[in-house]
Amino acid sequence: MEGFEGDFDLLKRSRAVLRDVLSLQDFEYMVWVEWKEGFARFLENRVRSLLGLEENHRGREVPLNREVFYEGGALLADLLVSRDVSLYEDLEKLFWEMWRL
Repeated sequence: MEGFEGDFDLLKRSRAVLRDVLSLQDFEYMVWVEWKEGFARFLENRVRSLLGLEENHRGREVPLNREVFYEGGALLADLLVSRDVSLYEDLEKLFWEMWRL
């Protein structure tokens, strides 16, 4: 899976801007959607890769729609799991890592 190729600190700063701009409820909902749908997309793409199928990256095209959060969440899950493999099996911990990012 193609991941975040940029600077991890830039990613953290960008999410801090989102946290400042959005209400607490909106930020919480965004993270919940990234976690719930993003982790599902992350797993889907792992399976697709094992089967030699093209990965699902819908949500990157303009105009943007709700799937942008699925794709972003999948990339976040991939990044975080690559840094801490225990997150692969501890979904609650994964949520809180996405929240803190």
